[in-house]
Amino acid sequence: MFIILEIAIEIIWLLLIELGIISGQNVLRPGKQRGKTAGYISIIFLALTTGFIFCLIIPVRLFPDVPLTGLSLILAPVISGYLMMLYGRWREGRGKRKTILTSFSGGALFAFVFSLVRFLLYYFEIFR
Repeated sequence: MFIILEIAIEIIWLLLIELGIISGQNVLRPGKQRGKTAGYISIIFLALTTGFIFCLIIPVRLFPDVPLTGLSLILAPVISGYLMMLYGRWREGRGKRKTILTSFSGGALFAFVFSLVRFLLYYFEIFR
């Protein structure tokens, strides 16, 4: 139950970030696509930043009594990647441009790095 809620929070965050990326692309470079490598690097930096900010805002684990610590490192990327892939297909079906974040690999990469940052910061008790 707790892991599902944690994944849902990550997916909502991903969708909000996706809206920001779309609007940023439209403002900064309308009609141009960046390379995939640059897109993946952007996702990594975005996930590192948001994971760190999330830990600053909520400096304790959301569900401290979960017996399998680190399970979100496996489940979150798979579920988030799949749902972002479905969202990308949905966007394409409506004639909108698909971004790198709306692919399985983009959603999974973001969720993995986001979860890894949170796991490491909480594991090493950086904010205590």
